[in-house]
Amino acid sequence: LRIREILDKIVQVMGRIGLGIRFLGGFTVLAGIAILAGAISAGSLRRGREVALLKTLGMTRRAVLGTFAVEYALIGLVAAVIGAVGGTALAWGVLERGFELSWSFQPLPFTVAITGAVLLAVAAGVLASLRAIEKRPIEVLREQ
Repeated sequence: LRIREILDKIVQVMGRIGLGIRFLGGFTVLAGIAILAGAISAGSLRRGREVALLKTLGMTRRAVLGTFAVEYALIGLVAAVIGAVGGTALAWGVLERGFELSWSFQPLPFTVAITGAVLLAVAAGVLASLRAIEKRPIEVLREQ
């Protein structure tokens, strides 16, 4: 009877530890999003000049937007793979070495995290570039 209570308590504590680990993972993702948004925002002035040059050379708005989408997708992919591999290694280390629990690779969360990060990077980058794309090249060059 006592053993059952102890086991229930252990399960409860492990559940709280798991919740804490998930919370830290979520916090890390939010911090990454904030850093990504800051980097995209900081590049918006440079983007205006790039858009003006590309449009002057004959690219359409759609082509410029597509080029930027590919660029942000690649940036998001590199960042997501680094983050996902690092997070997976950290999870393995905490569970296998720290708690001496068995760990197995879960491809679905890994894939969802990478896909989500790429989509978020593309969306943020394209949205940040829209204002520059809508301006006429002469307007951008006069502002410089």
